Amino acid sequence: MDFAALNISERFRPWYDAGLRFLYQEGDEPPGREPEDDRPREDIPWDHIWESYEPALARQGKTLWTYWDLGYDLGGRPNPQRRKLLKTVMDQLNWPKGSIAFWPMAYLWGDELLPNPDFFWRGVRKAGARGVVCLGRRAFGALFPDKDFPGQTFTHNNVRVLALPGPAELAANSSDSMKKVLDALREFSTI
Repeated sequence: MDFAALNISERFRPWYDAGLRFLYQEGDEPPGREPEDDRPREDIPWDHIWESYEPALARQGKTLWTYWDLGYDLGGRPNPQRRKLLKTVMDQLNWPKGSIAFWPMAYLWGDELLPNPDFFWRGVRKAGARGVVCLGRRAFGALFPDKDFPGQTFTHNNVRVLALPGPAELAANSSDSMKKVLDALREFSTI
């Protein structure tokens, strides 16, 4: 017997019987969720947020890799399949230890990823990176809004940039696509 149903007004019973269990008034937050920060984007404490990522730059990676969902992965919502895919790519490359560092171009704010190219490039400079590997069209569009996704290497602010498909695209495509990506990364490493 559903004892909770005994205390329901008859005018709400059809809703309850249809599966509705909770109603929230404006200003209420569902249980288990933190209230969203409703500050305007320009008021977000970017310096404080990105300082938490800066220890990752201490390794002085030769190349910084980024992709849109890296903000989720570093923001407490990691994706094990994505992690496994990127580890496989790095294992296949067999680059020297410490030559790759991951640096986010977007930060998880509530449920939303907010890109911040200025802070991304500040991290690139701080790391002394000679190259950036940008995985995926969405990350590329946030970092280079005035450029078309080239799928090739170009130079931006004296840093070599390699634009490649994102992790989801790599996971969904054939081994031939993965071979092309690995070949592009191997060529990029010699630059």
